[in-house]
Parts: sequence; structure tokens; C-alpha cells
Amino acid sequence: MLKKIEDDVVPSVLSALPEVARLEPLQIDRIIPLIRRGLFSPDREISFAAFNAIYRWRKSFHDGVVKDCPVTLINDVISIAVTRRQPGLLHSLHLIDDFIAESMLSDDDLARIVDALKALQTETAYEHWQIDDPQTNTVTLLRARCVRLAYNLKAAGIKDPTLEAWINEAKNDPMPEVRYELDNMGEEC
Repeated sequence: MLKKIEDDVVPSVLSALPEVARLEPLQIDRIIPLIRRGLFSPDREISFAAFNAIYRWRKSFHDGVVKDCPVTLINDVISIAVTRRQPGLLHSLHLIDDFIAESMLSDDDLARIVDALKALQTETAYEHWQIDDPQTNTVTLLRARCVRLAYNLKAAGIKDPTLEAWINEAKNDPMPEVRYELDNMGEEC
């Protein structure tokens, strides 16, 4: 199975690699590069499968069946968010939200994420958005995820005007999924 995915990435197999790590812990040095390659893939399906592998790895760790997800993979997730790399950006923000909830990130990591949110505030602003951009179909989901992340960073004690700006702007966002994110977080619009 590992040979097959090394030669030709199969998304379903990529997602299953945490199970391989559980069953064959001595293969971890082959598994980590495969997930890393998937994280940085330009193919949406492969990228999603790699992020799913990390999510499943973290879940298996919490279930007590594997060792924690390697720090290398967690750092890669942060790097994708900080560099705002597509197609994995939305998925990286989702996982980072989990990392914040588990207090896994350093102060430096958190500062880098706030910087990314600041850049995303400008980059995803509707007034500057190019409608023919291939990411148009996910821009509102991305903005909603940024609102959730800003809210959770603020709840974790991070103080930065960028976080307040995301939360305040979401109250009047023209797209309902962005406004609803505040409702989900308990903020009144």
C-alpha cells in the first residue's frame, strides 16, 4: 500500500495513513513524507485527503490508539495558513482552530496566525475580490472560518485589533454564512 501511494497518490489511501501508522509504527518515516506531499499538493482532492489524515491522526491520538501527530505535520499546517497557500488554506484554518482549542500552539505560532488573519482580511474583502478568481466559490466559507478563528483566538486571551475587526465586520457581512458564524460562537449580531 505504501509503495502504491509513493508512486501514485490515491486520496483514499492518503486519508488512511494514520491507520497504517497505528498498525505499522515502524513505517512512520515513510508515512510522514507522504502526508506532507499531500498537504502541499495543488490537487484539491489530494490536499483534502492529507488534511483529513492529520485530523484522523489527532482523533486516533485522543482515542489513545496512536502517538500524537508529528510536530512536522502540525508546523506544515501552520505554514499553509501563514502563507495562505491554496487549495489547503480553508482546511488549515479548520485544523488550527482545533490546535488552539487544545492549547498546542506557541506564542510565536499564534502571532503568525494573527498576521495571516490580518492579510486575509484584505485579501478576502468583497470590494477588492475578483469575481473570476477560482476561489470565489469558497471566499465566504474562508471568511466565516476567519471569524471563528478570530473569536477563538480572542477567547484564548490573544489581544489584537485584527481579531476585533474580524468579529465586528462579521456582524454586517452581506453573506449569511459569515454572520451565522458569530451566532454559532455565541456573539450577538
